[in-house]
Amino acid sequence: MYVTAQIAHVTTTYYLLNAALLALLFIGIAVITTRIRPQFGYLLSFTPAVVASLYINWDLWAIATMLLSIYWFDRKQFDLSALAIGISIATKFIPVFLIPVAIYIFYRNTNLKGALKYLAITFVTWLAINLPVALTTFDGWWYFYKLNIERVADWGSL
Repeated sequence: MYVTAQIAHVTTTYYLLNAALLALLFIGIAVITTRIRPQFGYLLSFTPAVVASLYINWDLWAIATMLLSIYWFDRKQFDLSALAIGISIATKFIPVFLIPVAIYIFYRNTNLKGALKYLAITFVTWLAINLPVALTTFDGWWYFYKLNIERVADWGSL
């Protein structure tokens, strides 16, 4: 949001720039989904909840990085997966629920060292994104978390 606001100095330009970026993210998500499950990839484009919420928030940033994390995890590229999930959690908190699943898979494969490395990369990535904002504008940083803690159902809710 900040970067696009610096580029677009008019509200209409800001909206159009973000709409274009969200459309590109949607295409990227469709491509990643197809790579994860080719036989079902096309269905994403027809999902009413996705299409209806496409331009009402920035959740696609979190979804894109979350899907990249799943994609890389499935291909045993755990460092990239941890990096992507760290970015995803920094963008939207809900992807944190993938962490126990990843840890369970490491546990099932008796790879405690891999699990600890995955957690460390995820946390450091999240911290690298959040710490500068939290240190410089704590109230604005905390607003996101406070909003989500106190949030009730809205247009983005299923």
